[in-house]
Amino acid sequence: MPDYKSPGTFAGDVKFGDAAADAHQFTGSVYISGAVYATQHIVDSVTTTVTNLYQQGSTKLGDTADDIHEVTGSFYLSGTFADPNTTGQMFEVRGGMGEEGNPTAAHTPILTVSGTSDGSVTWPIVSVNTTAAGADRSTFRVKAAAANNAVVSVFAVDDGKLFRVMADPDNDCSLQLYNTSNVVKTLIHTNGDTYFNGGDVIFGGTSPTALLSATGTVGFVLPVAQAEGLKISDETGAYMTVSTVGAQNRYTQFNKPVNMVDDTPIYFGTGFDINMQYDEDGTDTLMVDGTGGMTLADDFKLYFGTGLDASIEYDEDGTDELIISGAAGGVDIKLTVASSDALTISDETGAYMTVSTVGDQNRFVQFNKSINIIDDTSIYFGSDFDTQIEYDEDGTDTLLVGGTAAGMTISDDFYLYFGTDLDAKIYYDENSSDELIISGAAGGIDIQAPTSVADALILRDETGSHTLTFDTRGTSNTPFLFTANGGSAYVAQFFNDGDDPARYGIKIQGGGDAGGGTTYYVNCFDGDGGNVGYLANISTTFAVTDPSDKRIKDNIRNTAITGLETINNIKVRDFEMKKNGLSKTGFVAQELQKAYAPAVTVAPGPDEMMGVAYSVLVPVLVKATQGLHAKIKKLESKLKK
Repeated sequence: MPDYKSPGTFAGDVKFGDAAADAHQFTGSVYISGAVYATQHIVDSVTTTVTNLYQQGSTKLGDTADDIHEVTGSFYLSGTFADPNTTGQMFEVRGGMGEEGNPTAAHTPILTVSGTSDGSVTWPIVSVNTTAAGADRSTFRVKAAAANNAVVSVFAVDDGKLFRVMADPDNDCSLQLYNTSNVVKTLIHTNGDTYFNGGDVIFGGTSPTALLSATGTVGFVLPVAQAEGLKISDETGAYMTVSTVGAQNRYTQFNKPVNMVDDTPIYFGTGFDINMQYDEDGTDTLMVDGTGGMTLADDFKLYFGTGLDASIEYDEDGTDELIISGAAGGVDIKLTVASSDALTISDETGAYMTVSTVGDQNRFVQFNKSINIIDDTSIYFGSDFDTQIEYDEDGTDTLLVGGTAAGMTISDDFYLYFGTDLDAKIYYDENSSDELIISGAAGGIDIQAPTSVADALILRDETGSHTLTFDTRGTSNTPFLFTANGGSAYVAQFFNDGDDPARYGIKIQGGGDAGGGTTYYVNCFDGDGGNVGYLANISTTFAVTDPSDKRIKDNIRNTAITGLETINNIKVRDFEMKKNGLSKTGFVAQELQKAYAPAVTVAPGPDEMMGVAYSVLVPVLVKATQGLHAKIKKLESKLKK
């Protein structure tokens, strides 16, 4: 073997040996530029130190997948060993016997590492040269030498990455943690899901001081039939527990109050169909919103007040009613102002009750179906219940209106109808005739007053000075009495005015069909009940009769009136009536008053119109006739002599 001891320079290609057994030894520095081709290099010295090794291009160790490269002793790597395909990685091991999905075949690891760290921390890592059948097949496998020793310790400087698992963009790579029974306890996929299987999982240490946050969707698949399928707690004892016991008992439980900040909804439904949130800086109310509705189950109460003073519940299996109860001060429903349907209550048939708050005059309650108020149930009016309406079904069987109020007012031209076909009505025509009108009854108006009552029916004016009373205490021949207390007034007046002679006054029908006997049509009395005359049919003769019974007379004597003289003083006149121009023969009251004053009357009223009572002249005419008869007798006597 040649021995070269002096420095030398070789130009061109240099070949060392021609067989695998050839040995080449170098003492001192060897400088090589260009490509070096070597099939095998064996370094068997204790320590070989290589300084200032510069390598350009790629370095390949071995030419087949089964080549083995062993490093005995300490192996130091410094600087950056860049991967030709992925920058930023210092060291990468590829290939090997590991095969996901077939972990049971026996194999030998590609790389085993043993040694110590920098001396400050013990790092016992021992090699595992073989893996028995049934175990996981791994590209790189290390095992801790003793309990409580770390398998791998990774340190980063500044912003360096502690650990990186990368996968081809089109494939998935995973980090798997197995227990001694070869069961995956933790699985992290680069392009898939991550899950933890069994045992406690703690984030942030036993006493975390920072929040744990996650971006994207965080999913938990909890064990079935566990009262505490998931429990999140803090050092104060506050916790949140998720139970998975049974279909109906799956719930989340908190042992401390839950605070949802302003405008933070709690959503319900896979499509976030319904939400509940507190509008703190707006309406200051808890709002429930979304699609659909909210259901409170049977006998489930919605309470109000810190002392649960009031509640709303639906008694489905009992009265089948929605019950609002318990409020000591009552139930106050405050409606929206100026809304035509501020409150609407309806049923499935379309019947409804609507409350309108539009304007002062248009605030009303409207029903589109009949209202049934049961027996002895009052509808009150007034803040002090002053007036009420109720139906006395089991008593008088009438609708009663009463109370302490002054009365009930029916406005102008508002009809109070009677009958199913609105046959009759009562209304007040305030802006026209100013009359209370009763009309429309085809059979007439029948006012039935109680019998034997002094004031069965009373008609009076608003001052009370004129009163007409219908008295039913009369005897069999006078069943009804009308009395009035108005001074200088008539009991009744009848009008049929219209500038037409055919408009008649009063028609009185009575007596026998043949007109015989005496029938009294009008009987008149003075203030203390004494008869002053009557209109009667006496044996088919109608006459105005004055009372002349001697029982009502005293000091009866012959009259001092000279009939002929009185008659001769009466002037009989022809004249025309100013009102209609009709010619008449008669007396002038002022002239008759001078001749015979008792025959002249003065009508009541401001005009004091004078009239003539012709019947008063009858006694004077009789006396004059008697005087003439006496003179005739006297003349006849003289003629006979």
